[in-house]
Amino acid sequence: MLHKKKWVFPDENPAAVERLTSALRICAVTARLLVNRGFTEPTSAQQFLQPSLQELTDPTSDPRMRQAARFALDAARAGKRIAVFGDYDADGICAAALLMRAFNFLDADAHFYIPHRINEGYGLSAEALEELADAGAQLVITVDCGISAIREVAFARKRGIDVIITDHHEPGDTLPEATYLLNPKLDACSFGYKNLAGVGVAFKLVWSMGQQISDSQRVSSQFKDLLMEALSLVAIGAVADVVPLRDENRILVHYGLKTARAANRPGLSALLNAARVDAQYLNATDIAFRVAPLLNAAGRMGKADAAVELLTTSDPGEAERLADLLVKQNRLRRRVQSKTLEQARTLLAQRDPLLERNCIVLAAPDWHQGVVGLVASRLAEKFLRPAFVFTTDGEMARGSARSIEGFPLFAAVQRCADLLLRYGGHQGAAGLSLPLKNLPQFEERINAVAAELLAEERPEPELNLDGEFQLDHLNLALMRELGALGPFGKGNPEPMFAAAGLRMVGNARILGADGRHLAFMARQGDAALRVFAPGKADWIEPLRDRKGDTFSLAFQPQINRYRGQVNVELRACDLLWTEERQKNEG
Repeated sequence: MLHKKKWVFPDENPAAVERLTSALRICAVTARLLVNRGFTEPTSAQQFLQPSLQELTDPTSDPRMRQAARFALDAARAGKRIAVFGDYDADGICAAALLMRAFNFLDADAHFYIPHRINEGYGLSAEALEELADAGAQLVITVDCGISAIREVAFARKRGIDVIITDHHEPGDTLPEATYLLNPKLDACSFGYKNLAGVGVAFKLVWSMGQQISDSQRVSSQFKDLLMEALSLVAIGAVADVVPLRDENRILVHYGLKTARAANRPGLSALLNAARVDAQYLNATDIAFRVAPLLNAAGRMGKADAAVELLTTSDPGEAERLADLLVKQNRLRRRVQSKTLEQARTLLAQRDPLLERNCIVLAAPDWHQGVVGLVASRLAEKFLRPAFVFTTDGEMARGSARSIEGFPLFAAVQRCADLLLRYGGHQGAAGLSLPLKNLPQFEERINAVAAELLAEERPEPELNLDGEFQLDHLNLALMRELGALGPFGKGNPEPMFAAAGLRMVGNARILGADGRHLAFMARQGDAALRVFAPGKADWIEPLRDRKGDTFSLAFQPQINRYRGQVNVELRACDLLWTEERQKNEG
């Protein structure tokens, strides 16, 4: 049990809780959760509980979006060859599939291009554009990339290729001179929520194309069906990219999950089956931990083409074949990631005391480019430091970075731009490449930047909880009401409670193929519930040694469906023995 976190509870606001309970006819627990999330008035709380597609920003209210949609539609109608250029992660894959579905609907001469992570790296490249130009491409539409491709866009224009960039990553001081540039983070763009995922931007472009076709704000019934079906892709991409599930993202994911539960397309059905997800109960957690890793595995371990083909195919047999391929690639990804993480921890143990460094910077020649971001994420989470993990090849180092709370990663990387060849990302994650000879200087620079941007004394890690809870109050009826607060994710976390005075009943068991998870029964008074503790296998010895002692558990209530049985269980997030909690709150 490493890194004890300080448990933090929100301030009480009984008047607001009573107001919501009375006006919305909801239970006090749900009202309290709404208040904790900033909804203290019935009107705003009601809108949150019942999101509406009518609240989405009309994309054609933005002249730039309207013009870009018209340009793309005219190119399709003129028979021009269109290349959809996407990123190789789940967001980019879903965005590319969404645009391809739209162009297929229009019978356009459209093809997609996803760069090879290892051989080509992230984003537009002159080599890829040369290949597309030689194949006759006249219009390139990027999805989930392109905002920093200044030289590449200039090269494309010289080759006679128009470029529409749709992206959501942080823009730099200089922008590419694209035909149209669509990014919600640009002040000039007003087509929607500033934190849309890449697939959300692509959805707005397709929606605007539909309006152009019907010459009206209302799209035709056939195009409306395409848009509603495409919402499933928006939900997958947005959740996978960990954008805040507030504002328009919440609406899009809410309705996207409803669409995905129908799973009418062969590719989506095969994907959910491969992820071992029951479509009728699909939620954002399933996407984050089961569906997205399968899509990401294609791009991490090679080319992501199979994932795009899966999401666009109408052939059930082909869908099954492609889904099986993703499963195999994900198994390989797990093995490679586990080995790399172990090696990274060994390297860290051999280096100077970690406490003297503000950032983790590691590199090795045999690490797979497809897993360095995942390893960086694990290291940042474990050691509470921004982590930069590189794989080296000859004179080059290519890597990924992950941030921690309070550290603006993209801004920090920008301050090292003179040492880098390429970089891109946002405040939580980034990709970058640089000459290997610059790596020592980069490490010194990024640590100096971190020393400036981070507080001298790191804040104690905190765990934000929604309140105390008695286990005998937890039942399926309450779980159904709490479900209205979803979809859960960044910006709208799953409810997390604390329960005190618990004792373990029986014995704890190690679960999972890699032995990382734990399960046990916990009793509080007359109530006993199963506890599932993902990634907490190291709890087993303390639980065995102190069996009979009381503890407090920080948990998220979950519904577990198994062999026809439906039960409530606790997903463990942290555990404090009774005396530890007294000190924790002191």
